[in-house]
Amino acid sequence: MPSLVSNLAVGLASFAQYEFACGRAYAFSESYLAKPLVEILSSWFPNGTAFTELRHPTLERPDGQGSQPRIDAGVLLKEDTKELREGRLVACVELKWCGDGAIPSGASVLWDLYRLASISYHRPEVECYFVLAGSTGSIKSFLAKTAESRLIRRRTRKEPEVFGTFLRTEIKGKFGQLRFDRLNPTLQRDIEAKFKKYRASSFDLSVNIQQPEIVRHDAAPIEPRTNQPPRTGFTAIASRIVSARPHEASNVPAD
Repeated sequence: MPSLVSNLAVGLASFAQYEFACGRAYAFSESYLAKPLVEILSSWFPNGTAFTELRHPTLERPDGQGSQPRIDAGVLLKEDTKELREGRLVACVELKWCGDGAIPSGASVLWDLYRLASISYHRPEVECYFVLAGSTGSIKSFLAKTAESRLIRRRTRKEPEVFGTFLRTEIKGKFGQLRFDRLNPTLQRDIEAKFKKYRASSFDLSVNIQQPEIVRHDAAPIEPRTNQPPRTGFTAIASRIVSARPHEASNVPAD
């Protein structure tokens, strides 16, 4: 049975492969995938409107100065408001592109997961999703790099590498949990400082990674143009992100 997780993984991996076949891989980035991302969300929520760069509903700067945190994409139900980018948030997505010369840091991916968990914690009715998309080789390099960095501690040497585990590339069909007390102590302090910076008085630091889906497309059977990266396949990994302990009585105002 289709799900939004599978549609995100299939759709974004297929879009990247199609664009590569059309000779447009030189333009790949997170912003380049914004159009197919909102189209997938719009098809899944026909009564809502999908936007990119929506204001994060639970994190904000206390002084109101500077740029406010944003989510990469979200779906709003218009209800009684006539404002273009206002309404009830029903779904949100954070997307990371992993390509030639654009491999994200493990810490940046973890921060995206915790930003989503903050929404799930205060607004458990909102569906939250994370997608890592890019060339298959770059995603493999990302997983290998983060394994070496030891951002997440293993209890035993026999335990699978945790980054690969919670991104669902090593353990299939099981839900995973990203526990804050397993993070590198320096990274723990950094994430705690970020939450305090954005006036998050309460938040959950145990994140459930649910409904995993991974889609790989083999290398395109064409010769790439000279201004494109070498011929490669594309992968998209999508998961639903849920706070392990939703907040029962949030004091964060509704949108």
